[in-house]
Amino acid sequence: MSNLQINNRSLSYDDFKIKNIENTLGLKYLNQNLISNFDLRNNFGEWEIGDTTTILDKNNREISIEDLLEDKAFGDEIYNKYRCINALDNFNNSTYYLLTLVEEEKIFININSMELNKNNEVEIKYEIYDFSKDKSEIMSSNTISIRDDRNFEYVEIENDIVSNVLHSLKDVCEKKGLALKTQEDISFKDGVYCSSSSLQEFKSNEYIGNDYFVVNSGRFNIEYFGNYSSRDFKENALAFHDGRMYLHNSEFYDELCEEFKDKFSDKEINEIYTNEVFNSLEYENPFKQVNDLLEDSGLSDKLMIISRKGKDNFIVPKINSCIDANGYDCFYIEQIPTQEDINKCLNLLDDVKNSIYEEAYLNAKERLNDLLENEDKQNNKNKVFKR
Repeated sequence: MSNLQINNRSLSYDDFKIKNIENTLGLKYLNQNLISNFDLRNNFGEWEIGDTTTILDKNNREISIEDLLEDKAFGDEIYNKYRCINALDNFNNSTYYLLTLVEEEKIFININSMELNKNNEVEIKYEIYDFSKDKSEIMSSNTISIRDDRNFEYVEIENDIVSNVLHSLKDVCEKKGLALKTQEDISFKDGVYCSSSSLQEFKSNEYIGNDYFVVNSGRFNIEYFGNYSSRDFKENALAFHDGRMYLHNSEFYDELCEEFKDKFSDKEINEIYTNEVFNSLEYENPFKQVNDLLEDSGLSDKLMIISRKGKDNFIVPKINSCIDANGYDCFYIEQIPTQEDINKCLNLLDDVKNSIYEEAYLNAKERLNDLLENEDKQNNKNKVFKR
C-alpha cells in the first residue's frame, strides 16, 4: 500500500471491498449451501467472495464473479463501486513509486472523489498536499479519467495515470525548488541509454576517475560529465569556476612588487611569491575550506562542486533522492539552486582562491623583510670589521 490518501485518511484494504451485497442471484460457494449476503474484495486485481473464486450459480454452474460485475448483475450501484475500486487499484499501483519518492519531501496525494462518467470512465479528483510546513497546504488540484481495464491494456492505463500524476507532481516540486525527473532526463547525450546507475553517490574528496574529485558529499548525475571532457562538463553544469592560480594577475602579487621594487628584482619577488603559493596548495587543502563554507552557508544541501585537479570547478545540482520503478528505470528529485545560490557559491570559491593569494602575499612579505633584515645585519657586521 502506498502513501496515497483518500478523503484525508490513509488508504486501507477496506477501500478495495464491496461489503454486504445481497445475494439475489442464488450464488453459493463450491460444496457449500446458498448464502444470503457476502463481501466482494479485490485481491491483486482479481475479485473474490470469501476465500475462493470458485462460485456456483443457482444451477450449480461455475461462474466468474467479474463477469457478473461487468454485466451489472448486481445492479448499477454495485457496478459503479466495482469500476471505481478497479480504477483506485490501478491508480494506487501506478503511482506507488512516484509517491514513495515524493513522500521524503512531505508531498502526499489525497483522492477527494471517484465516479463513473458518461464515457464509462472513472473520473478521479485528487489534490496534492505539502506537509513540510507547520500547516498543510494544497499545492494542486487535478482530475484524471481512467479507462475501463477490460477494454484497454493495463500498460496503457498505467501510462495515462503516471503521465497525469507526474506532470502535476513536477509542477508542485518546482514550486518547492525541486526538479522531479525521469529516466529521459538522465542522459545529456543523444542516442545513449543511461540507467539509474548514472545517479551515483560520493563522499567529499572522493575521486571519480583520475582527474575529477567531489568537493562536498552527495549524489549527482554523472552524465553531467558528458564524455569526461571539461568542455562537455562546462556545457552541462549549472556554472563553471576557474580555479587556476594566475599569479601575475593577482592584486596581492602586484602589491608585493610595488612594496619591494626598490629592494629586489622582479625575478626574486616572483620566485618567493610563487613558492609561497605552492606551499599553501601543498600543505593545506583549500577544498576542505570550501566544503566547510558550503556547510556554513547552507549551500551543501542544494548543490555539489566537482573539481578537475583543482583547476576547473563545476557546480551541479544535488540529488535528494531516487527510486527504481517497474516499467520505468527510475524517478529522481534534484535540487534547483537559485541564481543567487549559484552566485554565492562562485563568490565562495573566489574567496578561498583569494585567501590563498593573500596568505602567499603575507608569507612572501615576511620572508622578503627577513631577507632585508638579515642583509642589514650583515652590512652592519661588515662595517664593524672594517673599523
